[in-house]
Amino acid sequence: MFDRLVDVLTQAKTLRLVIDFFTVVVRIIPALLVVIALVPSFASFAFLSPGPRRSLLEIVDRLRKWTLAQN
Repeated sequence: MFDRLVDVLTQAKTLRLVIDFFTVVVRIIPALLVVIALVPSFASFAFLSPGPRRSLLEIVDRLRKWTLAQN
């Protein structure tokens, strides 16, 4: 009986680690896609006037908040 209890607790701990891992992966993948998509924008960032530059920074800030939700 004790062995079964230890086995169940071990499985629950393993399941929790797997869930934590996939939660991190699900949060990182969209953030990486956003970074990859915005690389050309940052390459031309120095050539933008202040108005479009401010708009681009607002978009990046909103995407960052969306992909990396704070707990």
